[in-house]
This record gives sequence, C-alpha cells and structure tokens, in this order.
Amino acid sequence: MAKDIFASSAFDSIANDIASRIRAKLLARAPNAPPADVILIRLSAIQIAHAQLALIREWLHTLEPCSPQQLALLRHRSSVAMARAIVTEP
Repeated sequence: MAKDIFASSAFDSIANDIASRIRAKLLARAPNAPPADVILIRLSAIQIAHAQLALIREWLHTLEPCSPQQLALLRHRSSVAMARAIVTEP
C-alpha cells in the first residue's frame, strides 16, 4: 500500500502537507524575514519535504537493508541540516 501511495497523486498532497509544516517551523525561527527570504523559505521547505519523501520512496522500492529507525534518523538529520543551512546567516 505504501508503494502505491508514493506512486499516486496522493504523493503531491503528502509533500505539500509536509512542506507547509516545515515552512511554518522555519518562519517561526525567522519572524522578521523580509518577503524575499519568505519566498526562499517556502521553496526550501518544499525541497526538504521532497527530500524526506525521496528517502522513503527509494527505501520502499529498493528494499534497502535499513531499519525504519535508521531511516527516520537519516530523514531527521538531513532535514535538520538543510533547515539550519537555510535559517543560519552565512
């Protein structure tokens, strides 16, 4: 069933939902962000959401020998790293 969801139009709905949650968290960390940064945050949230789902989709389709716990940790670490790169000043 999970493979079917990732191959269907529901995938975009799931990605959009995840992206909106990520966007809200990123904007909470940058409440005074100028409009140009808000656009970048929105795009970055979409990127992070799709990256998370890409890991899951690949894991489901290739059946890589990785536990769900390892996958969750990888998703978390990579997402946090991307988010930090977005909201941290260079």
